[in-house]
Amino acid sequence: MLKYSGEPDIKPHSIHNEYDIRWSHKLGAGVSGPVRLCIHRETGQEFALKILLDKEKSRKEVSLHWRCSGSNFIVRIVDVYANSVKLPNESIPKARLLVVMEIMKGGELFEYITRNQRFTEREASNLTYQIARAIKHCHSFNIAHRDLKPENLLLAESTSDPERVQLKLGDFGFAKVDNGDLRTPQFTPYYVAPQVLEAQRRQREQRQSGRVPPGSPYHYDKSCDMWSLGVIIYIMLCGYPPFYSEIPHKPLSQNMTTKIMAGQYEFPPSEWSAISQEAKNLIKALLHVDPAERMSIEELLEHKWLQTSLVSDVVLPSPQIMLSSGLEETKMAHSSIVSAMRRKESGFQLKPMTAASNNLLNKRKVQLPELKNDMQKTVKPVVAIQTDGGEVGAHLQQLIDLCMMPPPTPSPEQTVLIDAPYMTLVRNTLEACYNKPFYPSLLKALEQESWNGSHFTRKVDWHRLGDNVKNVL
Repeated sequence: MLKYSGEPDIKPHSIHNEYDIRWSHKLGAGVSGPVRLCIHRETGQEFALKILLDKEKSRKEVSLHWRCSGSNFIVRIVDVYANSVKLPNESIPKARLLVVMEIMKGGELFEYITRNQRFTEREASNLTYQIARAIKHCHSFNIAHRDLKPENLLLAESTSDPERVQLKLGDFGFAKVDNGDLRTPQFTPYYVAPQVLEAQRRQREQRQSGRVPPGSPYHYDKSCDMWSLGVIIYIMLCGYPPFYSEIPHKPLSQNMTTKIMAGQYEFPPSEWSAISQEAKNLIKALLHVDPAERMSIEELLEHKWLQTSLVSDVVLPSPQIMLSSGLEETKMAHSSIVSAMRRKESGFQLKPMTAASNNLLNKRKVQLPELKNDMQKTVKPVVAIQTDGGEVGAHLQQLIDLCMMPPPTPSPEQTVLIDAPYMTLVRNTLEACYNKPFYPSLLKALEQESWNGSHFTRKVDWHRLGDNVKNVL
């Protein structure tokens, strides 16, 4: 559309001139800001309002999303305002960008799949085609989305009719123009491409040693979106991911990292025997470790499996497996703590997801010797404790200092009991201490206060937690 050919017209006047905002009506939370309902005053039409702090990163996000809004497969931006806004429970206004977008009433991709009693390979093909069209539009502007996952794939309307499903891609919080210099490791573990993990590894090595690793600077490109799509198709067809963490409370284990880097996954016959060879070949082409050999978006759109009329109508087990395996639980937990994913410009932080009790994957996918080795590395006898100073000592001291402060009071806007910064500090402390001998004792101290791997589920006795952490040390 011609409207989206340039930069967005960011309006300086008050959004309230045109829209009423329903602050208490939550539509979701993007990686960079919450989403609320707003209503156009003249027409009464409902829209989604994304609320971002007005800074350079937010303006880049809005610009890239605006450029991609001319597609029927992208959540469309309607208006953008730059206003000083005081959110509920804030004491002073802050400069913000208010992004008015079309409202998506049908929920997320996997919600749609799990609602269906009958989900077929043909439907999976149709949904893949729509996602591919969205990626094609982004890549035509040389824009890498970099956060392709089911939570960002939304249905325009709630429907059970496969012929009426309209899927759109949203949340451009991690999007970036691909000038051959993509190197920031931003990802959700299930969907991360090997090249993004390699970028993370080299950045970590440089931080720890102070030296630039051989072969650096290391860059990746927008083909990372194609890998993520391969993972999404795999899950749509069978109900579980090709790569998973077998260690509770750790979204990305070393074993999972190794398998992603090697492109090591399977098509177990119990779920895949009835699925077409074309679908499997497509996934293999997308989950190719070498990005130069990975299927491009143009090749995907020409693939036989995306010609929906030619695809089998075989019923898939994925809806039932998603519900029984804990994938839905993990997705919901991820959404509830998404505010903790809003990271600073510097440094890397995993997107935290709570561990699910996943009977299906535990039964079929976990290899006992690998799990035993990982557990032996993790749970060690408590001996003379050395924090080794540095990052570990700093995290522990921050946690103890936090416990000595007056306890936080949750606000009416929160869906969890404790502020996201508090939970983020706890998660970062656990991650920093993960391979230390005292890690099990630290985890036990947190679990006494109802820590479930991602957040506290009831009121915390902070002074008791502080005393227990000091006892651990």
